[in-house]
Amino acid sequence: DSLIDCYKQMNSTDIHPPLSYMINYIFFQFTGDWRIVRSIGAILVSTSLWFFWSVREKNIAEISFNKVDTWFSYMLICLNPTVLLWATGIRWYTYMVILVCILGMLFYAKGKWINNKYLFWGVYFLLCVLVFHLEYSGAILIIASFLCFLMKRKDKIKEEWYIVLLFGLLAVAAVAYQIYIFLTIHYANGQHE
Repeated sequence: DSLIDCYKQMNSTDIHPPLSYMINYIFFQFTGDWRIVRSIGAILVSTSLWFFWSVREKNIAEISFNKVDTWFSYMLICLNPTVLLWATGIRWYTYMVILVCILGMLFYAKGKWINNKYLFWGVYFLLCVLVFHLEYSGAILIIASFLCFLMKRKDKIKEEWYIVLLFGLLAVAAVAYQIYIFLTIHYANGQHE
């Protein structure tokens, strides 16, 4: 079995997009143990939750990793067994939580790089493509987040509309095949379950 075989099998037999299976497959190839794969997911989820929580109101450069309260909050909240079990309980959910946290960090991000319209919208639409390849219901998150980002950048949108259109069309092209698979295979497979 290869990563390509994993991709083909999930796209022909499952009801979900293949990205979460592929990520787990890669981790399994490196570790050889599904418990370690799940532990890696838990660490990634807890770290992304913590980063979102830490940078929500700050510039990344302003985060102090030396503060006792920062580490204490990480241990109490992000390493809480309930959070870790919940976030790793469904195969695609682990990576969706991570992407939602990254979208949240992007929404609250500050600094000079955020003013680079190409970088900002490029990162945003790349995240949207990944979200869609993780779970089809992520389309709701994509639409909602897009509206939120448009509102947040409403003062800049007159000068950024062509960038939004360009990256938006590229994102649609990047998910077009998976939309086709959803409509022709995955939706039909879901009707039989």
